[in-house]
This record gives sequence, structure tokens and C-alpha cells, in this order.
Amino acid sequence: MYHVLLPLLLMGSPAAFASNPPRDEPVWGGCSLSAWVRELPVPGEFDQDREQYATNVAVRAVRRVGTNALPFLIGWVQKPEKVSRMDATLGLVFLGDAAKPAFPQLIGLLNNEELTDDASIVLRRLGADGVQALTNGFMSTNSPVRAATVLSFCSQPINDPKQSNDVEVIRFQQQRAFAIPGIVALLRDPKYEVGAAAAFALGDFNEEANVVAPALTTVLNDTNTDARIRKVALKSLRRLGIRPKEDDNAERK
Repeated sequence: MYHVLLPLLLMGSPAAFASNPPRDEPVWGGCSLSAWVRELPVPGEFDQDREQYATNVAVRAVRRVGTNALPFLIGWVQKPEKVSRMDATLGLVFLGDAAKPAFPQLIGLLNNEELTDDASIVLRRLGADGVQALTNGFMSTNSPVRAATVLSFCSQPINDPKQSNDVEVIRFQQQRAFAIPGIVALLRDPKYEVGAAAAFALGDFNEEANVVAPALTTVLNDTNTDARIRKVALKSLRRLGIRPKEDDNAERK
């Protein structure tokens, strides 16, 4: 037994789970998928470049399991058992393109208010297709889902100098612009929290300021719009480096 476990220990594997992996789970290197998933590193606030962890043994193990991991990870996100919800979400993130066959399931999770954030974390890291799939949340009949989905299009960490070279965030910024029309439309959502979320999110589109600023200005000048949304619109315009003529009056309101 010592000779069997020693290579795993030297690899830094979760050896405590190596002896009797669950029969129904995929196994790699003598350890079950759930054991490897529990050992995955946390990439900052989910915004660090995943590939800097490519040599991590647990990451390599999950990627070796590949698409066979999807039914288990999707299940654990919904009903944490052998691993936590965050660990299951991480497993999907590190699978990368291999997680794309699970788009239908991820979109389904997106429309579950309790799981919107988890699905968003994964989808926004699956390239342009994932970002496009993320916009499905705009059409949810559940207003908290619409609001949370809109906010998932923010990439504020890029404003932190410590993460200014963050590959994941920069890539996401380059892919998310097509969502602007949908976010602008939600400025008129009947639910205040959705309209406010849309106004806030648009303030994050610095590279597209010439596109989003007119929409925010229109909301700011519309006295029929909820005053709370107008206030958020004003603050977003300021974040974009724009100071409206109505600034002082709107501030008082």
C-alpha cells in the first residue's frame, strides 16, 4: 500500500480520498473526482487567469476527467454533497471549453435565483459563446435573476492596479459589448432593482462610453423614471468621466 500511495503523496494529491473512491464517480490517478475538486485552487475572486494554475495537480486531474465530470459538477452545484457549491463551480471553471456541452444546464441554473451567481461565474469564463449564453438571464421572469445577471457583466477588478494585467477580465471586457443593447433595455424594467442594476452596470463600460452615455443621460433627464434609478445613472456617468449639465439638480433630487 505504501508504494501505491507514495507517488500520489509526492504529487500533492488528496491521498486521504484515494483508497475507496465512490464507484459511480470518474477516477483519475487513484482519486475520485470529488476528491480532486476539493483540492482545486481558488483563482483570486474568480477573475485571475485560469491558465496560471494549469500545472496544479488537481486542475490537471479535473481536466483529464473532462466532459465525464459534467453530470457530477452540475449536480453538486445544485445539491452540494461530496463537495461544496463553490468547489463544484470551480471545477466547471477549470474545465474551460470542456464545460461548453453543459450550456443548457448552466442556462437553467442561471434562471434559478439561488444559483444565478454560480452559473454566471462559469458562463462568463467560457468565451464569447458563454458570455452570449449569459444574456439569457435578461429574459428571466424572476427580477432578482435579471438584476444579478446584469451585474455579472461588470468587471470592476480591472480598475485595481494589482489586477490590471488580468487576462480573464480583459478577455471578458472584449467579449461583453454585444450585451449593451440588452442592458440598456433593462433600464426601463418595471422593477426598480433591475433598472438600478442596469444603470450601475453601464457605468462599467468605459471603452464603450460613447454608446452607453446617451442611454444613461436619457434616463437621468426623464422625470418619469424612478428617482433612485436616475441617481444611479448620474453616478455611472461620473464613473465614465462625464459630468452632465443637470448634475447639481439631479444630485439634490
